[in-house]
Amino acid sequence: MEEIDELGIFWLAGHEEDSLTGRLRFDPEKGASVSLVGIFDHGAGAETGETTRINGWIGSKRVTLERCFLRKSNRGSTGLQRCEYHVNQIFLGHHLVEGDLWFQTATAEWGDLDAWVGQKRSIEPSVLEGPGAKFQFTYDPPEDQEARFSRGRIILGTAWSREVEQIKGITFSHWPRLRITYDERQGFDKIRKDVGRVQSLLSLCMDAHAIQDRLTLQRPDVRARLLSGEDAGCEEEIELLVPWLRYTKPADRKARHPHQMVLTFEGLGGIESVARWLDVSERFQEPLDSLMSVQRAEKIFAENRFLNVTFASEAFHRIMYGGTQMDQEDFDSLYRTIVASVPEQHRPWVKDKFQYANEMTLRKRMRQLAAKSGAATRLITGNIDQWAFAVSQVRNGLTHLGPVPRRFQGRDLRALSDSVYAVTRACMLIECGVRQEDLAKWAASYSASWLVESVKTAIHRVREGRPDELGGGD
Repeated sequence: MEEIDELGIFWLAGHEEDSLTGRLRFDPEKGASVSLVGIFDHGAGAETGETTRINGWIGSKRVTLERCFLRKSNRGSTGLQRCEYHVNQIFLGHHLVEGDLWFQTATAEWGDLDAWVGQKRSIEPSVLEGPGAKFQFTYDPPEDQEARFSRGRIILGTAWSREVEQIKGITFSHWPRLRITYDERQGFDKIRKDVGRVQSLLSLCMDAHAIQDRLTLQRPDVRARLLSGEDAGCEEEIELLVPWLRYTKPADRKARHPHQMVLTFEGLGGIESVARWLDVSERFQEPLDSLMSVQRAEKIFAENRFLNVTFASEAFHRIMYGGTQMDQEDFDSLYRTIVASVPEQHRPWVKDKFQYANEMTLRKRMRQLAAKSGAATRLITGNIDQWAFAVSQVRNGLTHLGPVPRRFQGRDLRALSDSVYAVTRACMLIECGVRQEDLAKWAASYSASWLVESVKTAIHRVREGRPDELGGGD
């Protein structure tokens, strides 16, 4: 993802006659802002907190600055007025107008996607020898793979680029990318969620945060234009630029290799499984987002990591499998009997206390999830009953503080939260059609060996009830 620091001309959407010159800055780690010379006649003040849309040009590129708010404005000693807007999203390549935030194609690139799909990013230099030397270069790209989901198609394709140096020759590179093509127009928020769930799938499979490097959007009515103004015969690529959580520049990344991953693209089941994931995971979008919060955060306290992951696991079980303590009809009958037997003035209190009394306990939910993941996590959890007990005890200790709160070591919280993460991940992937046996290979690998022993130690300490020191940051 490229940084931007360019001069341009900008105006509030719908008020092109009121344009100002300014400077647009974007950094994928720090965010975006636009500094303007002057102030818009139709703009709201900083005190209102209102967001607005700004259109403009930087060089020969159209640009839309979305969800901007005025951060500051001032008049210098020379009388020159200036203002600065914070920018939440940049759409590079198109001027959006009111009600225009829809697209029909989204193409995304992620770091380590080449290693995941087994298509090594290739860079091939060709060197010219002697004055006037000529050569011919032929590129045969891998064939696209595609599969349907309920609202369209997802395609694994290839992007490529070349750099020509008149003296040295040509450097050619290619890399994989995923493209979602919808049957009908989709709102931007819907597309962001779909792309986000694919990113979450990559993170689950890679066992690491998948960093998104590029996202472009297209729609049939926005056409690419030649310098002459003629239609180029294809849709314009509109690049979305936003500051990503936990973004690391490519040069600073440590490459992840297939043997370090839980599942490769082939192990997952190919493009058909990615398409199936888009449909299946929509049902548990919120628990998935909570689970991914521990991957996307640069730093998080061990207590918060554990609570986030446990909440995601419990919510996933509730959505996918339900679960009650007793038959619902029997409970409803018992509930009515209890309410009718108490004085009327106490009934509101009884109703409040018994409203969720039939909900399955966390311990039972954890036990069922561990049983469902079976061979995929058996080495990690060990005895399911003891593991579920330890998880529920720690969650209760952290959320229901008594006169003398239980204290847990940071390394135990980390081990137990990683075990809950592994169990929940396995169950989510199993819903996508992955076999337990394929997931079990990672649990038995060297990468997971430290977790097996750490979880065993943590369970023992929690069951013993030792007053260990409180965990710190992680």
